[in-house]
Amino acid sequence: MYTHSFGRLRAALVLLAVASLTGCNFFFPPLPEPPEPGATMPTPEDGNDTTRPPPPTPAPGDDEPEPVEPLPTQPITLFNLNIDILGEGGVEPAGGSFESGTVLTLIATPADGWRFDGWGGDLTAEQSTLTVTIERDVALTATFVQQFALTLEVAGNGTVELDPPDGPYDAGTVVALSATAGAGSQFDRWEGDADSLNPSETITMDADKLVTAVFSFAPTGGGNTGDDNSPPVVQTVMLIVATVGDGTVDIAPAGTPVAVPDGQGFLFPRDSQISLTGVDSAGGCFFHWGGDLDTTDATVQLTLSEETFVLAEFADVLAPPPAPALDEHTTHTNEAMVTITGSVPACQDDAA
Repeated sequence: MYTHSFGRLRAALVLLAVASLTGCNFFFPPLPEPPEPGATMPTPEDGNDTTRPPPPTPAPGDDEPEPVEPLPTQPITLFNLNIDILGEGGVEPAGGSFESGTVLTLIATPADGWRFDGWGGDLTAEQSTLTVTIERDVALTATFVQQFALTLEVAGNGTVELDPPDGPYDAGTVVALSATAGAGSQFDRWEGDADSLNPSETITMDADKLVTAVFSFAPTGGGNTGDDNSPPVVQTVMLIVATVGDGTVDIAPAGTPVAVPDGQGFLFPRDSQISLTGVDSAGGCFFHWGGDLDTTDATVQLTLSEETFVLAEFADVLAPPPAPALDEHTTHTNEAMVTITGSVPACQDDAA
């Protein structure tokens, strides 16, 4: 195990013997101390040769690892997205600060009764969905426009054209109304939010509107159809008839039926003289006129100089007691039974 060291020792002893025989002087370095029993001698092969000078002793603190410099980091750049709202509606996302390169999808949603009109500012577009890449500060404006509905009704025989034709309409839109009478009719007037005798009229949409075109009988020819050469307009008034109870109303002469929310509507030339009669039925007896009238006379005469509302009131008739036959009724006088054959009037005669 110690072949190398013992070889050197043997060589030194041989040289010493030769020196003593020849009288030569040799200088020998001091021999190393013999190893302790059981010790392991280092060899040059394992890198621990004791004949080599030891490495320098490190100074205090030299054994600590050198600090590692952190890698340089890229600074985060933020940009602002500002969104202004004109009108009533909302945008998601509503704005804020975002890292450079962020891609956003903006969605504009109008409130009820409004529509989205477009984007303005740093970007312009008409569609409600907009994709934005944040690479700088961005300022946008989302514009919403209020809209209104135009409800059109026709009383009598005629038609109406609108320009522009389709609603709802943006606030401030001017809509042209054009009334055309049907055969045997004439345009009479506009009612509701349009008050005019001219068949061609305009209306500005600054709120929800309701317009009724009223047509009436043409006394002669085709009446006022909107043509400059048409006959003069004949003014008409409306009669509205309603009933309470079981009964009907006869009107003479008859007017032009028109649709009304409650009851029945009829158009007559202004200052027409008409007759109204409340007609009894099997279940009701006429007893009173109400509304613009106040009388119990079943038949009344009217001059229609303005719109008139009348209410015909009928009282319920009690059903007769069961009878042996449909046209027979019985009664009792003392203990004798008397049978009366024939019809029994449900309502008393006005003359009685």
